[in-house]
Amino acid sequence: MTRRLIIFMLAMVVLAGCASGPFGTNTSDPQKISTDRNGTMQTDTEVETPSGQSNASPDTGSSAANDETPSNETTTNTPNGGDTASGNNGVTTPSADNPWQKRTLTVAVRSDLNTNRELRPLVADALAYWEQNSQQYAGYQIDYKLTDNTQQSDITVSFVSSIKKCGVKERVEGCAPYITSPNDISRPVNVQIKGGYTDDSTRQLLIHELGHTLGLDHDDRPKKIMAAKSDLTTLPQPNVTERALPWDHSTLTVAVDDSNIPPQKRNAVNAQIDAALKYYEQGAGGTVPDRVSFKRVSDPSTADIRIQFSDKSPCSDLNTGSCSIPSGYDPDNDDTLEQYHHVRIVLTDLDTKTIAWHVGNRLGENAFGFDKMSDFPAPLRSTTSKEERRSRWWT
Repeated sequence: MTRRLIIFMLAMVVLAGCASGPFGTNTSDPQKISTDRNGTMQTDTEVETPSGQSNASPDTGSSAANDETPSNETTTNTPNGGDTASGNNGVTTPSADNPWQKRTLTVAVRSDLNTNRELRPLVADALAYWEQNSQQYAGYQIDYKLTDNTQQSDITVSFVSSIKKCGVKERVEGCAPYITSPNDISRPVNVQIKGGYTDDSTRQLLIHELGHTLGLDHDDRPKKIMAAKSDLTTLPQPNVTERALPWDHSTLTVAVDDSNIPPQKRNAVNAQIDAALKYYEQGAGGTVPDRVSFKRVSDPSTADIRIQFSDKSPCSDLNTGSCSIPSGYDPDNDDTLEQYHHVRIVLTDLDTKTIAWHVGNRLGENAFGFDKMSDFPAPLRSTTSKEERRSRWWT
């Protein structure tokens, strides 16, 4: 019987700022989702889903064993230096005075995104927020006027597909100058916002980054807006079951913990595992891309595929068989993985000659996203007999 437990990994976005430099939103390494799943913010939430295959007679059913509530968290860090504002001459300038030296700022909007999505209203919403709150939080009143002139505006908001660097931070979700002095201003000031987020999350990014252009850092009020951590959600993305390869790389590392296997059986056990891996490297009957390959590593904590043998299965009521716990990312917060981070396969009380089949079956479901019987190559379907599982089915 198949059982599944999904664990979401937190997608972290880091918002970073620096004196007289860009203030960015940074993403931690995926952005990790576990079923072992992530998010923005990479895009990271972890989802872990134990999914098991009994060693008894074939059974096509599956049931959820456990669900953990996913959470996407965005973290903001300072790219360089401290949060103390300073002009180009290094003299600290009080943020209470308007560094723009005018009350009404013109703002242009440009987009490099390949989309017909209307983004200007989201910018207008963010500007309206600061028109209502700049006096209270920045210490001076500011008004904005949207314009189509991106060269003559005071601020240009640019929507981009990626932000390679913001100050010393890389892989950021938003970037804006930290302005506290007229010396910090080089018109048009460019505020970059990474595309691909929901309207609410895009507004959140806009308000945060525009706050930096008013001289606010991560310790300033309103803390809900300027805090180093916040939640972001991407637009809907294809789930792992809808992707040809649900990883961000094609060479998957594999670690095998065979310490619970008697020494005299370890060679045979590892030969079975290698047979399953080679089957997928050869395309698994056309069910996976040709570029898939595997590399053995010794450290399970860094491996994509983590295979272990245990007397007790993580899948409840499974006394003999296999159980897999995938982990990955859920950046669109739909409680389903969009990308894998790693998968743990636990084998319990198996006939050595069936290990290749169980590893292959578990990889299909929780490393390659097979969710229907027809997705699996014929030799690895749960309807196969015990005799077929013991055979050299991979040849």
